[in-house]
Amino acid sequence: MKLTKPMLALCGAMLATVLAVPVQAAEEGGSNIFTKDYIRSLSSLKMMDMMDGNKDHMVSKEEFMAYQSRLFDMMDRNKDGMVDKQEWERSGIGGKATG
Repeated sequence: MKLTKPMLALCGAMLATVLAVPVQAAEEGGSNIFTKDYIRSLSSLKMMDMMDGNKDHMVSKEEFMAYQSRLFDMMDRNKDGMVDKQEWERSGIGGKATG
């Protein structure tokens, strides 16, 4: 199925709407992990393309989880299956990247 620009825009708008609810909950003191920056990066078509392993213009749960797993593996520099404070900070996710 070929996705047209209007169809992609509609899908993006729907995703942003669905993901906006957890952001509001997080900003109101909830325990949700979704921040505005996280939602903004996650809802970009560039991010979707990075996750879309088979390039079918859709992201399956398996593709999404595989992408997250690769991110974790990149952060886990000593390959112990855990990300400690230094690894987290060096990733740039938890704040300023330190190298």
